[in-house]
Amino acid sequence: MKRLWRAYGAQFIRFGLVGAVNTLVDYGVYSLVLHLMGKDAYLLGQLLGFTAGTLNAYFMNGRFVFRAEGKKGRARRLFRCFTGYGATCLLAALMLWVWVDKLGLNEYLAKLINLCVTVPLNFAINRFWTFAPEKPNS
Repeated sequence: MKRLWRAYGAQFIRFGLVGAVNTLVDYGVYSLVLHLMGKDAYLLGQLLGFTAGTLNAYFMNGRFVFRAEGKKGRARRLFRCFTGYGATCLLAALMLWVWVDKLGLNEYLAKLINLCVTVPLNFAINRFWTFAPEKPNS
């Protein structure tokens, strides 16, 4: 366990700090859309918040968390970032629909519940796929 913490603990803490900023961006855009367009626009808010949060996540995670350097692989990392976050965005949208439309939860509370699932999932996707070290050519 100590070895695992040494390998990933500091990254997870940095990911959490960056994630807090991403969450504020995502949740802020989501809330702004609800405020401007009404509660029926919660799925549009999810999409716009996701997009803003993902762009922020790509740049901050690449620089501060996983320290991806150089131009090589940048397009691949951006594609993987949007693919990974896109998958969790779809999962989050589905969960929002269930929480809000089927179970009658408050739109704001439903978004917060989703974060308990999407944050750890996004860390794993980013750590082991988006920003995984390049394998040398054989």
